[in-house]
Amino acid sequence: MRDGQRIVYQGRLNALAKALGGGTEEIRVGALGWYVELVERRMRKRWVDNEAVVRLEWPSGATADDQEICFEERDAINRRDGVVVRMAHGDTAMDPTDIYYLEYTMPQGSYVLRVTFDWKTRTGEGINIQMYNVDQSAQEWINGTKINGSGSEDVTLSGGNTTAVQFRWYPNATDTYDQSDYGKIWNLTMYSETAVGQDDIVEDVLAALGSHISVDYDEIADPGFDLSSFVTEGDGFETGDSIIQRLASYGDASLNKWGLCVWDETGTSDGLAKAIFESWPATSDYEYEAHLADLASFQCDESDDALANWVVIKYEDDRGIEQWRTPTDNASLTDAASVSAYGQRDVEVDIGLGNTTVADYVGERYLAYYKDPLKKASFSIVGKIRQKNGAWVPANRVRAGERVKVVDYGGGTVFVLGRTAYDAESGVLSMSPDLPEDGLDLFFAQRGV
Repeated sequence: MRDGQRIVYQGRLNALAKALGGGTEEIRVGALGWYVELVERRMRKRWVDNEAVVRLEWPSGATADDQEICFEERDAINRRDGVVVRMAHGDTAMDPTDIYYLEYTMPQGSYVLRVTFDWKTRTGEGINIQMYNVDQSAQEWINGTKINGSGSEDVTLSGGNTTAVQFRWYPNATDTYDQSDYGKIWNLTMYSETAVGQDDIVEDVLAALGSHISVDYDEIADPGFDLSSFVTEGDGFETGDSIIQRLASYGDASLNKWGLCVWDETGTSDGLAKAIFESWPATSDYEYEAHLADLASFQCDESDDALANWVVIKYEDDRGIEQWRTPTDNASLTDAASVSAYGQRDVEVDIGLGNTTVADYVGERYLAYYKDPLKKASFSIVGKIRQKNGAWVPANRVRAGERVKVVDYGGGTVFVLGRTAYDAESGVLSMSPDLPEDGLDLFFAQRGV
């Protein structure tokens, strides 16, 4: 749908709603942008699985004989942190054909491309720990030191289409073993992609689920936050929208807010709608401007319900002892202007494990966000709106994600639009700004990865 040469809508039309009444006929058309594909479609994938040791299982066809020579150990809550194989219950004669093995299998449609783990053996007789590529029928790795060895491994698998990997434990030679002879693996992580940045995962989701979304990914930026683990929620099928929202919730290393939008085919090579993944726009610049007199309506509600200007941070140090960081320790945890304007408002924030540096960082970010009342606004304009350069353009051009400066409100306030709605019949553009970014949400999301 165009206004002249400019595309103002590209997406899908839903089923028609037809109505008769009062001598009038009406057909309502539901129109959804192509982001809707990400809402309606699901996928299952383990990009980075650092709980892989939990998913190690006996392979199909394994018999009780496989378990006679050894057993696995679990932690106090019966959850695998690692797998320890003890080569015998009491003194037992063993040979290299006595093999214990567990298997990891990727969900359908994905392959194991890379494996990282730590290992250790304690034995006087010698123990082999082997990583075996089931699909290629090939050994991918074996410990070089058979007696009292250890190491950290990073293995890229051969073949490119491995769905299952086995870890195997077996004696180095025919000998007598006892319970003090063991081999252990832990910190096991499986990768189904060689590139697993946030931008890479966004592109994977778009390629898998966005059949009407362009493969031109030049505006899919990388927040750069290192994901130690990322699988679809609950290891099940998750919507593309949910996957991308979770990725965006981590932000970047500077705790900037990120998000994805799908607009139109402008600038693409395949004529499909283009996806953009980028950080929250800075309010130091803007695309459009308006005076209060230009607006058909304007409302800005301020709430001081969450206002805080004297921040205490509670944390647990590396000894497990509770500590507190207050404005007495760091004057930057309070704001004199806010206290003068609104009275002292105290708050305590518990960040869990931390130290003074992390506590001060979180406290200062919290203060910056909550020292003034939060503003929730909405406004509208009819027919046209002025660009930053002063030129008037049709109001239907304004999109969510762009910025409008209200020149004579609060000394010139820039609002980042979270939602826009345009009524072509009346020419009214309604705009709903998004709230400013709260870096603390990103901070706590990052700590959960």
